[in-house]
Amino acid sequence: MADPLRTGASLGARARRRYLEARRAVGIKLRDRLSIDENDSVLARVPLDFEVMVYFTDPAVNLYQVRQWLYPLEQLNKSHPVFILTRDNKTFQALTSETELPIVNARRIGTVDSVCQASDFKLAMYVNQTYLNFHAMRYPDMLHVFLSHGESEKKTYMASNQAKAYDFVFVAGEAAVQRYRENLVNYDVDAHLRTVGRPQLDIPHDTGRKANADRTTVLYAPTWEGDRPSMSYGSVESHGSRIVEAFLASPTHQLIYRPHPRTGYTRPAAGTADKKLRELIREAARRHPEAGHRVDLDPHFGPQMDEADIMICDVSAVAMDFLPTGKPLVVTDPARPEATVDRSGVLGAVYNLPVSQLDRVADLVDGWVTDDVARADRARWVEHYFGDVTPGASMRRFLDACEEAIGLRDKLVAAKRDRLDADA
Repeated sequence: MADPLRTGASLGARARRRYLEARRAVGIKLRDRLSIDENDSVLARVPLDFEVMVYFTDPAVNLYQVRQWLYPLEQLNKSHPVFILTRDNKTFQALTSETELPIVNARRIGTVDSVCQASDFKLAMYVNQTYLNFHAMRYPDMLHVFLSHGESEKKTYMASNQAKAYDFVFVAGEAAVQRYRENLVNYDVDAHLRTVGRPQLDIPHDTGRKANADRTTVLYAPTWEGDRPSMSYGSVESHGSRIVEAFLASPTHQLIYRPHPRTGYTRPAAGTADKKLRELIREAARRHPEAGHRVDLDPHFGPQMDEADIMICDVSAVAMDFLPTGKPLVVTDPARPEATVDRSGVLGAVYNLPVSQLDRVADLVDGWVTDDVARADRARWVEHYFGDVTPGASMRRFLDACEEAIGLRDKLVAAKRDRLDADA
């Protein structure tokens, strides 16, 4: 049976030796406390020494959801040991090469049960809304925290009634608080929401690339097609070919195409369109290597924003992540009328790109880059969505919110145990 206990190297995997040493140290520590039987259930011998469990059940196609939290969790791990529990072999294998945080892959619910019973976890953290979260939410002596995987105007997701399942929801800023307050009923926003900014803004990174100084660098980062009509924000089918063709034909633009990893997941036609765009760009890169056109599939999103002069994207968390750069931001108008779009927020302060304007998209982009009249409005929205974005501020707020939740949990569990002892 494959060894289910692994750790990985830090982001970048600088040295194989460091990876092996980290894997061996944590592997020994866990093996001292666990045994694996033939049914892949974990049998506890002594308690595990972890305080925070990150529960991620999804297949590898959704790794982008948890990947963006690895660095903040590694910072939390310095004061409160963090443990990741996965439920998918490919996800597990991928994460072991991206973080030194200890990981166990629980193929069976019995493994989840044994790990949680062997531990005194104070917090359980979740990055998405899958129903499988309820497998871990059964345990009453930990507080359950929803992190989400980005800030966006996808209101049906970002202000979901599912928030009521968690003790706390960590949100980016006042915009998210307002969103929950306006959309949910019978929900105490002040009691359950904590604003933490966007810790991902504080992840250090080096682009490793230099923008083409002779060209305007356009980052096109569309979202996927969504899993319901109200979230049909993806532009790959409606806008993609004309955006890509326009910038590939231009002698003054460099195009970086960054497709969403779930593109084509619910609409095969979107996957087909994405494949054609990749082929066009790769062929153009072969013919004109000096232009710097490329398909960007780097698992980590951040350096690409530094490289870009302007970004074109859809209604998604990507738009919000780009907002603090201060650079021009273009958000496509969904071609599908059933898509829910709230233009009262930041979408009113960015450049919009409907299908009807695609014939002159290159000229529009040049105008927006050189005469960015929306910059001041976007700066105001940065404060509304994220609060203080000075370096380190979001990470500090995230760590402080974790400290608060852990302190509350300890107080509540101690009071519970005192009551039980008194009743015994």
